[in-house]
Amino acid sequence: MNFLDNRNNKKILVLASVFFMVIISMLCIGCASGIKKGTLVGQAAPDFTLKDLNGNRVSLSDFKGKVVVLNFWATWCGPCRVEIPHIDALYQKYKDQGLVVLGINAERNHEKVEEFAKAKVSYTVLLDGERQGREYGVTGIPSTFYIDKKGVVRHHDVGFGPGKEKEIEQKIVELL
Repeated sequence: MNFLDNRNNKKILVLASVFFMVIISMLCIGCASGIKKGTLVGQAAPDFTLKDLNGNRVSLSDFKGKVVVLNFWATWCGPCRVEIPHIDALYQKYKDQGLVVLGINAERNHEKVEEFAKAKVSYTVLLDGERQGREYGVTGIPSTFYIDKKGVVRHHDVGFGPGKEKEIEQKIVELL
């Protein structure tokens, strides 16, 4: 008798497949729930000052006149880990045209953040961004804000999934 001949085994297989699809969908969407997506779109981006991985103070207002991609992320977030190489590649491609990328991390283990970032990120990573996450209405990650040259939030994305890297590039090009 074959495994699929048994009616109970078929039910288990169907339930396992549904469960697997739900898990995959959640990973594609991101580590996000209860998002206040778009609440800042059309408004001035709240200014902040944080320290980077080298201990230098960096303010958002330092980049007036440039397009800024502000990405809230964590080392433990699977979709963040998948998204970061794409954001880094876009930073490399467009930085000479005035693109600035600021990665904001709120984890307390700075050594872990530094170890991860030094291996995968060429843009500026800022630490201790918990308060800024609240100011920007971030309740899930990855959460990315696209800020125009005048300092206005033009787009806000939450999560990362297949094909999203093209959307990210389109938003960047539109603002450059």
